[in-house]
Amino acid sequence: MILQTNIYIQKLISAAELLIGTALTAAAFGLIILPQDFAAAGVTGFARTITHIIPVPLSVMVFIVNMLLMILGLVFVGRRFVAKTISVSILFPILLEIFSRCPLNSLGEDATLFTVIAGAMLGTGAGLILRSGASSGGFDILAVILNQKYKLPVATVMNICDVLVILMQALGKPLLPTVYGILTITISAAIVSHVVTLGTGESQIMVFSEHHDEIRSALLHNLDVGMTFLNAETGFGHTPTKVIVSIVPYQKVMPVKRTITAIDPTAFVVVADIRSRIRKDAYQNLFQDNSSLALLHGDVCDMIYASDVAQKAADVAVFEIPGSCPQHMTCLGILGDVAAVETAVARIQKALL
Repeated sequence: MILQTNIYIQKLISAAELLIGTALTAAAFGLIILPQDFAAAGVTGFARTITHIIPVPLSVMVFIVNMLLMILGLVFVGRRFVAKTISVSILFPILLEIFSRCPLNSLGEDATLFTVIAGAMLGTGAGLILRSGASSGGFDILAVILNQKYKLPVATVMNICDVLVILMQALGKPLLPTVYGILTITISAAIVSHVVTLGTGESQIMVFSEHHDEIRSALLHNLDVGMTFLNAETGFGHTPTKVIVSIVPYQKVMPVKRTITAIDPTAFVVVADIRSRIRKDAYQNLFQDNSSLALLHGDVCDMIYASDVAQKAADVAVFEIPGSCPQHMTCLGILGDVAAVETAVARIQKALL
């Protein structure tokens, strides 16, 4: 019962992320990018170019282009991919039309400020859409089709499409709006990954020292820092040793480093930023009642479909494992007893292969 409740709550959260993300993305275009005449990437920028030839409302043209791409996706990729993109593809043009009726003029003529705000809204919106497990559709569909047919990298195809769309808009337009449009895209790209990975303010610390037991004791008892020991071997002398690995908040990094160097001034310490991790307490209830775990890694579209197939095939819990995968890839965990997990995996293999 607790498991089912958690699943329903997660679905509600995903739906809210999808709705808010789509609204922010549409608001960025309708309130700022289009009224300020900034260059726009993606299907919206492409549709904007077409409206100069075919005089129809931009929101209508965005809808038409999205539907044509979805038909291509249905023919060449499959219905499970279309199911992943249809909600955003329909909702975005509607919200774009609403926001376009009330452009944001209260900020005066400060184009730089408009650029920063639009980039932040666009990046946050796109990040929330990705976090919900959905896709914004558009050129994502074309990229996946070309990836499946010709093995072209998805990110490369999308970047090429965006560059071509911006170049099309740059023709016959002053340079500054194009530059502001590129800056908006750059800002949004920098924000997306932080939104997707929750932007957790933590660091991973790895300690290589012969005094690992003393360091362990000091960190545990003096700083209340948890850690893991990894068995390792030195590269030159093949001497067995242990490596301390710990994830700590940013504010604890310096106290930890000072404690380590006080015990062993020659210790080799590596500090790296952590953007996302799965906390033990987030899934401890799942692991208490299940004995088998299967991990699946693949295209987001396939994994969403696989999640649905698994939960219908057997009594299993399915959850996404966040990390630093490319935007079009993700990892799923399938939990249950051995027989249920085997049934779910077999059904997924039959459905996807």
